[in-house]
Amino acid sequence: MQRETAPAKGTVTVKVGEEQRRFAVPVKHLSHPLFAELLEKAAAEYGFHHSGAVVIPCTVEHFCHVRHEIERDLAALRRHHHHHHHHSQFIVPIWK
Repeated sequence: MQRETAPAKGTVTVKVGEEQRRFAVPVKHLSHPLFAELLEKAAAEYGFHHSGAVVIPCTVEHFCHVRHEIERDLAALRRHHHHHHHHSQFIVPIWK
């Protein structure tokens, strides 16, 4: 049996779409309204007591669009608050 690697510090792993493609998501993205909407859909489809990684019931394409919108919002927020961070906070796929 293949073991799944632990997510990087500050991230959680989610599985997206029918193919259950794995993504590492920065924890701070979880409170964004767009991501909260995806989590609500997951809870409605799979319940709150689902074990293992959270499965997001949407296409990978839609998830990537939402991810882009969240990253854009957070980048705008950082610019607005005059913070200059030089590290990336992108959600990246985890390859098997």
